[in-house]
Amino acid sequence: VIEIESKISLFDVKLEIPLRSKHIFPGEEISGEITLYNLAETGRTDVSLDYFILNDAGEEIISNHEALAVETSLNIIRSIKLPENIEEGKYFFYVRLTYDDKTSSASEQFNVSFEPFSFSEKMAILFSMIIAILILIIISIKIKKIKKQMKRKITFLKP
Repeated sequence: VIEIESKISLFDVKLEIPLRSKHIFPGEEISGEITLYNLAETGRTDVSLDYFILNDAGEEIISNHEALAVETSLNIIRSIKLPENIEEGKYFFYVRLTYDDKTSSASEQFNVSFEPFSFSEKMAILFSMIIAILILIIISIKIKKIKKQMKRKITFLKP
């Protein structure tokens, strides 16, 4: 996704998708934390805010529009419910602020999948489980050795 910025923009836009929303299922809501900055310090200013869900080809899936007033900065959270029939793949949450024919934008990628974990996440979980099991085995062996040593000391000390 190409972000469009005017050469001289009086505003800046920041978008952040929480980690828990980076991988979601069809029909769920995607949330984005949007921060608008009034760089011109012109006081309370009305702006137009559009936010979209775009597929990886840049095609619009869903859009919303609202008018907001921004003094110095404004932090908002906006959610968009994805369609139940959305295809699996990479998507973008795209935000565009327009003021006085000038534009500022931001976007962030997220994934829609039918499975709760991607292949790389499954591999990371499997690797973590193997490491945890190995650590438990090593601890178990160490405890058995300590117990044997304690029994030897006890039998050695008995008259």
